[in-house]
Amino acid sequence: MSTKIFYDYPDFPSSFWAKNADLLFHSKNWIEVLNRTYSLQIIMAQDEGSEEFLLFGLVDNPFEKKLISLPFSDYSGEDNLSNSSAFEIIEALQKKFPAFNIVFKSRFYSFNLSASEEKKPTRSAFYHRILIKDLKPNQIKNNQSSSFHRGVRKALKEEVSVQKTCAKEDIEEFYDLYANLRLEKFGIIPQPFCFFKNIWELFLLEEKGFLLKAVYKNKTIASIFILEHKNKWYYKFGASAKDHLKKRPNNLLFYKLVELAEEEQVEFIDLGMSGSGKNYEGLRRFKEEMGGHLFPINVYEFDALQPDEIEKEDKKVLEKFTSLIVSEKPPLKKVSELSEFLYPFFV
Repeated sequence: MSTKIFYDYPDFPSSFWAKNADLLFHSKNWIEVLNRTYSLQIIMAQDEGSEEFLLFGLVDNPFEKKLISLPFSDYSGEDNLSNSSAFEIIEALQKKFPAFNIVFKSRFYSFNLSASEEKKPTRSAFYHRILIKDLKPNQIKNNQSSSFHRGVRKALKEEVSVQKTCAKEDIEEFYDLYANLRLEKFGIIPQPFCFFKNIWELFLLEEKGFLLKAVYKNKTIASIFILEHKNKWYYKFGASAKDHLKKRPNNLLFYKLVELAEEEQVEFIDLGMSGSGKNYEGLRRFKEEMGGHLFPINVYEFDALQPDEIEKEDKKVLEKFTSLIVSEKPPLKKVSELSEFLYPFFV
């Protein structure tokens, strides 16, 4: 197999966009979001015969050298790619970038290097999808749990309403919810505001996505970001006001989202990545209760053939620095500015 490497996404062959970019995370708009926000170099390694491919972000900073399946994306899109072809492409990349580790975030259930050797994942996660197209009326709602429906009724009883929007001021409102949630609940810095502004410009303004927001007494108490690609909907980001969670706004948001998807006859709603640990049990259960089907995400790592002899900076210093930012609780505008600089180091 002969592998050709393309070093910048504007130079990807037209056949890639026509044939292979079926997944949101491989779309030109999504790659442009990453490029605009973080100036990421995106590499495509493609088998010249079959045109099968893998996409990676090239990371080269004082902390590490690595090629990683598209950063800030949930998974790779190797629907029609065999294990053996993927491994051959990765071997070609190892030879071309011998000083780089390779991180492959995959939807493969397992990764066989040969008939007798299986590569073990270094970590695992899941994603959920609600299948929509061609289902009978009410079939999806029948798949939803009674506890999910109780939450919907609770939100309606509390007079929570849902609005669909693409307005920039609602993106700014979403960011306030999102950033505060990341800082206060999880103790980590959020993605910068410019990331969401770029998504708004490249998706929502082009009618390829929208926000759904839950409103209580003229105040937004929860919001979810939906991106559209080739008649498929992707839930990518969400945030809620913690003092209104008992009103169950998220149940109502996703209930209305399913209703909209049925009306539009989209193929599926992708509910995004969830961790595999106990801390994510509640999130996984919630996605299953709304009718989501679970699929695996496995992360496989390949060590550099020729590790860089230059001593790398300890990434723990970076983690301590971000912890200090969180503890100081600066204004969100300042947090966003710091995040724009720091986030590329967390790829």
